[in-house]
Amino acid sequence: MGMEGRVAIVTGGARGIGRAITEALANRGADVAIADVKLELAEQSAKEIFQSTNRRIIAVPVDVSSFASASQMVERVIN
Repeated sequence: MGMEGRVAIVTGGARGIGRAITEALANRGADVAIADVKLELAEQSAKEIFQSTNRRIIAVPVDVSSFASASQMVERVIN
């Protein structure tokens, strides 16, 4: 299934299962926002996944236990 023209947000996307999901979406053509509480790790993952897929990948800080943080993350991805 192609994901060209789509944007995905993957919470916890910097490592583990979240990173695997991020890579799978990017490999299928999606642009991906890696939303993670560990911003440095998310930025490193974004860089590595971009290099292997050439998709737009951004790292966005988020604490999913905070509604305000989650709202700010969504706002940043939309912009």
